Amino acid sequence: YISETEAVVSTQSTGKELGTENSLSKEEIYKLRKKHVANACILFYDPNPLQIVRAKGQYMYDEDDNEYLDCINNVCHVGHCHPDVVAAACRQMGILNTNSRYLSHLNSTYSEKLTSLFPQLSIPSSSLTRDLKPQ
Repeated sequence: YISETEAVVSTQSTGKELGTENSLSKEEIYKLRKKHVANACILFYDPNPLQIVRAKGQYMYDEDDNEYLDCINNVCHVGHCHPDVVAAACRQMGILNTNSRYLSHLNSTYSEKLTSLFPQLSIPSSSLTRDLKPQ
């Protein structure tokens, strides 16, 4: 069990924080990614990508601790690693962590609450909009 105040993910086998240990060089990581990750998953700045190792607030940091302002990952809402968001995610994952293909009151009531914030829209008919439109 991870308390709200800790909000740290640990591996059971090592007891260390997930993602903190890396013995691979940037080149080795790059080769592994090219071999095992689908080409549809675009890598920014290929063939010399940034290796981001941590983030906090609106900044991300590479393996040399260079700081980058993150203008891509929707951080304008709360920033990276916001303690309240991390704690809420830990609480929820301690109860249930699955996709939306199963029936869950959380998904349905959240969707209801979210769609109530927007005006009713007339959605044109097409296969994509039929898939996206709530029933």
